[in-house]
Amino acid sequence: MRKIKIRYFVLMTCLALIILASGCINTDPRTKPGAPSNLVGIAISHRGIQLTWQDNSDNEDGFRVACNIYGGSKYYEVGDLPANTTSFVHSGLDPLETNNYYIQAYNEVGEANSNVIEVTTLSGVTILDYVLGERWNGDAYVTGHARNDTNEEMDWVEITVWYYATFDVLIDAAHDLIDDVPGGTTFEFEVRGSAPRVDVTRFDIEVTDVDIYDWTSSAKEAEKEVRPESEWGLNGR
Repeated sequence: MRKIKIRYFVLMTCLALIILASGCINTDPRTKPGAPSNLVGIAISHRGIQLTWQDNSDNEDGFRVACNIYGGSKYYEVGDLPANTTSFVHSGLDPLETNNYYIQAYNEVGEANSNVIEVTTLSGVTILDYVLGERWNGDAYVTGHARNDTNEEMDWVEITVWYYATFDVLIDAAHDLIDDVPGGTTFEFEVRGSAPRVDVTRFDIEVTDVDIYDWTSSAKEAEKEVRPESEWGLNGR
């Protein structure tokens, strides 16, 4: 009886070793990937934003690019990238469009999210020169030239001026809306204020809105298969 027990023990031990050697028992189960870090976004044009990040894992199946493309707090998948990717260009956006982004590393075990960043596309317009003047009734105005740096016709360009008095007190804000600006052309603008020129000590000027009516190139129309984050089973960022 004792020999039988010894033989049974030896047999079971050998069987266990064979099973382990064959990989039938996973002694090193996968874990979810480490979260990407150092997410940075740069506007590269009036239509595109480039994202770069640090890959902190070696077991991800891929990366999802999440963006609140429709505004608000809900994010959508705008890119599904292979493992070891560390950059992505989000194209087809609108001028001066502001979006929030994060990157999600994922595998069959789980997901991990990067930091969230906010990036705004360029306007596609350069203000070339400007001068502060005085209208016939004494009110201030700013006139100058700007250029459409793109090859697309702009339905309108809005240029805004903020007028300040002594001690940087804001006394007026006004804008000029220039319609139908062809691509690559230079145009004039004049922003008429209502503050007396004599009271204005300085002013700020900026392109504040650009509209290009082209639904076919808009990301909101071109990204037909964007998926809301609820489909990923996320639990926040």
